[in-house]
Order: sequence, then structure tokens, then C-alpha cells
Amino acid sequence: MASSASSGQAPDSSLMEEEKKDGTVDPEETPAPEEDQSLGEDEPLENTLELAAELFDKGSKAIEDGDFVEAVDCLSRALEIRVAHYGELAPECASAYYKYGCALLFKAQEEAGSTG
Repeated sequence: MASSASSGQAPDSSLMEEEKKDGTVDPEETPAPEEDQSLGEDEPLENTLELAAELFDKGSKAIEDGDFVEAVDCLSRALEIRVAHYGELAPECASAYYKYGCALLFKAQEEAGSTG
């Protein structure tokens, strides 16, 4: 390895490629988690919170319409956005937790009623 280091080449370049094939990743090359990127650093925070509000409204409407699958989907995404911004115990997340819980309950009751 000393000879490869003195030649100016990276000594581990072939090893790094082999490690990637094995499924292991060098921590220095590991990208940031997708959760941090899911909000889109290019988008202003207001747009993200506006999206959460739109998803919340859409999920609430879906509950009223009896479309609990759509409600669960919309409300879970709205909650994820709010939690990422405010933190999971923030009061701003309370309504999203409540509506999401209601949607999950209604969906479970609907599924139990159709199987029973």
C-alpha cells in the first residue's frame, strides 16, 4: 500500500468498489438521509407547510366522503411534514395526529365490518 500511496493514486479505490458491491458503504460517501431531503431544500418552508395544510384539508374531506384509504394517506403525509418542521410533540401537530388517528380508526372499523 505504501507504493500506491507514493504514486499519487488512492490506495483503497478498488476496495471501495468491492465494498459497494457487497452492500457496505463508506461513511464518508454516505448521502444524507432521504427524510432530510424529502422536504426539498430548494422549496421554501412556507410551501412545505402549505402542502401540509392542503393534504390535511384533503384528508379531512376524504373522511367526510368515507374514503378512509385516501384520508390515511393524505393525513400521514401532512403529519410527517409538520413533525419534520415543528417536532413530534409540538402543539402544531396535535390536529394532524388527531385526524390521522380518526382516519386509521375508521379504516380499521370499515375493514373489520367487511370481513365479519
